[in-house]
Amino acid sequence: MQPFLRRSNRQIAAVALAALVFAAGCVRQDPPGMEVVALDAQIVFGVEEAPATAEPVGFIPPPVEQLPVERLEQLPEAPPLPRPAPFTLPPAPKAPKYLCPTAGLGEFPESAPVDVDRQPTVGTYKWRPGPATVLGRDHFEVAPSDFFDRVVFNVSSVTESTNPQSATQEGGKPIRTFTYQMATYSGETVVLDTFRVVSGGITEDVAAINIGPTFYAGQPDRGVSLVSRQVITGGRVVAAFNPATPVLLLPLPAIGGSTFQSVSVDPVYGTTYMLYGEVKERARVDACGKEVEGWRVVAQTALRDPRDGLTAPPRTTTMTYFIATGMGGMLTYETRSKLDLPRFPVNGTPLDAAIPPNPELPETATNAEAYQFSLATREPGPITRPAPRPQGPLSGD
Repeated sequence: MQPFLRRSNRQIAAVALAALVFAAGCVRQDPPGMEVVALDAQIVFGVEEAPATAEPVGFIPPPVEQLPVERLEQLPEAPPLPRPAPFTLPPAPKAPKYLCPTAGLGEFPESAPVDVDRQPTVGTYKWRPGPATVLGRDHFEVAPSDFFDRVVFNVSSVTESTNPQSATQEGGKPIRTFTYQMATYSGETVVLDTFRVVSGGITEDVAAINIGPTFYAGQPDRGVSLVSRQVITGGRVVAAFNPATPVLLLPLPAIGGSTFQSVSVDPVYGTTYMLYGEVKERARVDACGKEVEGWRVVAQTALRDPRDGLTAPPRTTTMTYFIATGMGGMLTYETRSKLDLPRFPVNGTPLDAAIPPNPELPETATNAEAYQFSLATREPGPITRPAPRPQGPLSGD
């Protein structure tokens, strides 16, 4: 009986298993409501390594030559790699050896023309004390505090007028005129000069009584002239000279050996300035290594100021100065020394016994302090100072 029950139990279990398998094959599960997509984690965390490249079919690698040790020792040594240059900062620009070097032997300035053919360049010009040139030296003995500034500004336009002397001549040139100002700075004091330059003016030569330099006459401002001078301190004019006719400094055209005379009177203050000059030759000034050529003038001057007293002698001196016609009629050198002979010839000839002395000049002279200044820069720098603006006339007047 028990064997039968065991067989029956086995049959029942087999039937139940078959029914379970059949039921599982007939039932379909519905898709889930949310789909889960698997992301490649390597997008975020890294790059997938490339698979190793398989050798192509039939590829046979070449045999590797095994060099013996002896041949390895015979191979040339590789050249050493170049060592990189050490990093160094570029050298700083060297300061000039001298503040004011002298011009070299090959320095040839432009020849000074007999007439002014251009206007001065606006800007700041450095000046220095000392002679115009030196020989056998490589620099001028100057200290930084010795330099001072002269500023050229207010250069007017050129005006032209008819010259009656050349109006009827073929190719006659008109009279050309312009003005400019120059301010000299010395501490708190400013000397403001106004110049007028007239080229092609009316000029005549006068026959001399004695043999000597030719005396030229003509319009009072027939060249480079000083129109006015103002001395300003603290914005106030402490001294002034505004003559009715300007002081002629260099007649144009410049003729070596010619003489001229200029008398100017300030009608406001009664100051009289007399100048008797002779145009010498072309002369050069060494502007700290760059030479400038101009015309040298030697002049005897006398200044009479009524405030010194009616019986006071005039202030007299001898001046030598250069005027560069190629720089618009600018001064490039000045020196003032004592006047040994305070008389002026009346006709421009050398002083001798045949000419009576000028009664306007006394036997003794009141000499001014001597000085000597030279141009130190040929090309001007920028203007860094405000233009002097005087507030009024002489203080105390």
